[in-house]
Amino acid sequence: ERALYNHILASQDPRTGMMAYHVPLYGGWFMPYNTPEDSFWCCTGTGVENHAKYGDSIYWRDAEGLLVNLFIPSELSWREKGLVLRQRTRYPEEDTTRLELECAEPIAMALRIRYPGWARDGMIVSLNGEPVALQAAPGSYAAIARTWKSGDRVEVRLPMRLRLEPLPDDASRVAVFYGPVLLAGALGTDGIAPPAPYARNQTEFFTSMRMPEPPVLVAAGRPVAEWVEPVAGAPLTFRTKGVGRPADATLIAFHAMPPQRYTIYWDLLTEEALR
Repeated sequence: ERALYNHILASQDPRTGMMAYHVPLYGGWFMPYNTPEDSFWCCTGTGVENHAKYGDSIYWRDAEGLLVNLFIPSELSWREKGLVLRQRTRYPEEDTTRLELECAEPIAMALRIRYPGWARDGMIVSLNGEPVALQAAPGSYAAIARTWKSGDRVEVRLPMRLRLEPLPDDASRVAVFYGPVLLAGALGTDGIAPPAPYARNQTEFFTSMRMPEPPVLVAAGRPVAEWVEPVAGAPLTFRTKGVGRPADATLIAFHAMPPQRYTIYWDLLTEEALR
């Protein structure tokens, strides 16, 4: 899930379909994309392969039954069992997914639903409108073992919240997440003139452009929910509150951000450290 949304999906230009040569993580850089005819490197080659994997591992099966790994709108046909499962969701823009079963005849099996490691506020599951008591913890699977029949419906809700993930070797440099989604700071398009962000050679922009410094966040020691708030009417979009220096920043789900300058990691400082 982390790789799918926060790297693979984020590495493709939604306007042209071109792939990023590399994905910068810190500073005011942008992703340089290849061009259709003039540039195509090994990194963008593996990038093309990545985009054929969106259906990979949504579901698994074993002797006990079916595992639901990813929350992606999809339809599974398990011919040997006479089972069709449809998953309906707008995840991660919403925190709920719905599973609908169609069975040629009743099927006794376990349906195991991934309980994400980030879901520290719990996982709420209902079967045909009735709550299900779960014997599971984040980082495992929640199992419902029963005889399934056509028309059975399972609803799964995964409440999302903001959190920080620091670098392993520097707790003052952090990335901001909302549920499973990495949030990137939107830093605009200043200085990105054609042909940028499309690169004709691998070092084209490294030698000709200066990378601006990203804002720092004066919020060390404070819970992230105190200084980041959602933007009304804009899914997976947030704004810092009074902590950005020299200015506050808009945070957008990295996989949904229009091509522009951005930063993934932020320096989290105190006022004293800033001085």
